[in-house]
Amino acid sequence: MLLVNTDTRLIVFIPCHNRKDTTQECIKHIYNIVNRKWGLKVHIIADGCTDGTVDMIKEHHNEVEIHELNGKQYWGGCLNYITNFITNRNSIGNDDIILIANDDAYLSEKSLDMGVNHLINSKNSALIPILVDAPTESFNRNMLDKTILDINENQFDINWGNIYDEKLDKQTNRSKPGCVNLGVTASLLIKKSDLVKAQRIPVGIPHYYSDFWMTYSLSLHGIEMTTNFEYYAIRKKETTRKSYGGKIKRKYWEQCCNPQSPDYLPAGILFSKYFSRRRGKHLNLMKQYVKFTLLYIVFSKKYANKASMQTTPIKLMMDIMTNTKAKNGKVRKK
Repeated sequence: MLLVNTDTRLIVFIPCHNRKDTTQECIKHIYNIVNRKWGLKVHIIADGCTDGTVDMIKEHHNEVEIHELNGKQYWGGCLNYITNFITNRNSIGNDDIILIANDDAYLSEKSLDMGVNHLINSKNSALIPILVDAPTESFNRNMLDKTILDINENQFDINWGNIYDEKLDKQTNRSKPGCVNLGVTASLLIKKSDLVKAQRIPVGIPHYYSDFWMTYSLSLHGIEMTTNFEYYAIRKKETTRKSYGGKIKRKYWEQCCNPQSPDYLPAGILFSKYFSRRRGKHLNLMKQYVKFTLLYIVFSKKYANKASMQTTPIKLMMDIMTNTKAKNGKVRKK
């Protein structure tokens, strides 16, 4: 019989929007792998769900705490909400461990065991997941019983972690686990006392880059972030948007104006504006701004229904010209 360690509490936050079945499977999975081992509390951040997600949770998972947002927060806004919530919630202790989870990313019991025990015995640290994106035909949660080394990199996309060089304003992907200074939050594991140090994510970074903004700001506060062979999550490749990265020119240009895309240009511009120390940074920002303005004229109408999270050239210029700098994870006016 497994005994409950009442000294360890795991607080899970799962942002979601209109994929009821996926969210329900995620909740079931979380309870299956952790509920007998530690004190557990699951929070669902339902951002404008209209498909019955909230009713489903109330009916089948009444132990879950639901937070209903206005549908305009998206991933970046949900990350801000989580940080604000744990900061102001006295019932969450500084040593409680926070798991921010995508509802389509699955951890194994073994991974979570290792991660929680690692954080219990560490200070100023966080675990970024190694993220395995598997095609639908190859996706199988039995993969979680394997070690990451047994997974064929030629068949799956594996993110070993990311490193940002502020002097070059360049991101690189690790080829094996280790120290990182930014990463995905799909299964971010961190103590409350460290997560409260995260910098608020600007509105112009609605989803992609919001992960990087949060994790890089934590690294500037001295939080040691790592990826580890024993801590990985798997998700279906088709449930996440891919970057075209210039491979298909017209599609890439179009996606530069789509705030739901990894290629959304204002997100990269704002990240560089606040964090880059590259020589000639301001000239490069203006080049990127001109590129976005031209693309916006051509493609923005297609994403008019995303207006609540889509910036405009005028607003973006104001953000670029605001005389601020990032220092030790805080943005301060000069």
